[in-house]
Amino acid sequence: MSKNYLQLLSHTKSMLDIIEQTLIKVDDCDCFKFTSGLFHYFTEYARDESYLFKAGLLFYPESNLEYGIKLLNEATKSENLIISSEANYFLARIYDDNEQEMDRAIYHYSILTKIYPNNLIYLYYELKAMIKANYSKEVLLQKKQKAMLSINNNSQLILNQANYFRKIFEEIKFK
Repeated sequence: MSKNYLQLLSHTKSMLDIIEQTLIKVDDCDCFKFTSGLFHYFTEYARDESYLFKAGLLFYPESNLEYGIKLLNEATKSENLIISSEANYFLARIYDDNEQEMDRAIYHYSILTKIYPNNLIYLYYELKAMIKANYSKEVLLQKKQKAMLSINNNSQLILNQANYFRKIFEEIKFK
């Protein structure tokens, strides 16, 4: 066996030890609810996606999709704004991209856009989810105009950033 392969196995073993230690500490810290929730959801999701992933994750700790969602929902209630925001973001993306539950995705996106009204990434994903959920043209137009206003009034964006966001919002079409 090559030296690199042995190093990879050694690093993988160390990483799995750390994961296993944090998985049993979910009651100690909201941060562990967040990371364990991500682990449980995405590991189980990957196992369900393909046999190749399932084989690659054979030696990983057991995981549970629903438990991952439960932990992430608990993390959204954290007093730590970073943890709660990240948990809301991942839940929004999970419901949007993987579960196709647009009402739940929009719920989490709306929490984020209320806390961070000028965050153009959150506004973008919220608008895209609203389109998938067949919101009225009037509501979608209002959301898009809010984003454009945020771009035009945001002095923290450099020209290239403002142009980038303007372009992606202009490209969004709805009926």
